[in-house]
Amino acid sequence: MAEGRIEIDTGTSELLCEIRDRVALITLNRPEARNALSDHLTPALRRMIKQCGDDPNVGALLITGAGAAFCAGGDVKGMGCNSNKADMAFEDRVADLRTKQRTFTGALVAVRKPTIAALPGPAAGAGMALALSCDIRIAGGRLRYVRTIKSALHAQEQRARRPFRCGDTMLGAARSAENLSRNNQLHPVVFPHLYY
Repeated sequence: MAEGRIEIDTGTSELLCEIRDRVALITLNRPEARNALSDHLTPALRRMIKQCGDDPNVGALLITGAGAAFCAGGDVKGMGCNSNKADMAFEDRVADLRTKQRTFTGALVAVRKPTIAALPGPAAGAGMALALSCDIRIAGGRLRYVRTIKSALHAQEQRARRPFRCGDTMLGAARSAENLSRNNQLHPVVFPHLYY
């Protein structure tokens, strides 16, 4: 362990977490799948967000993705593999998915500390919802959001009044939505000190 750095066991290799200078650096670690949210990654991420949010030694949370993407959303290759879900009625599966999405983004919204999404690349579907649930989003390069209404609605509702950082300008929710809908991309904002 390096001085000033504490590694946290997340219970899976798909999620890394360490504390540096009172900042919890949470890294989605599935670069081969563009950090798609799996059945192992999602609950671990939810736990780490809550654990770091409750830790008095943590002053802020920074969430990023390993490799060239932030998060590709839900891992569609693993969807439907749970035999318990296959027996559920369609309406029950939709209700279950909505509950999971609410608790996923809700865990982040409930944190009473600054939350930052450092996006090294694309954020799609639930990955976009994750980024939108943070207080601040920082693009590390030419970033593209891939919008899906259902995955982003809850995050947008919960963070509707939060500003969006774009360069040196803090944009309100209305302007942020306008910018995203106009050309679906953001200009890079480089903060190399956030990438340890």
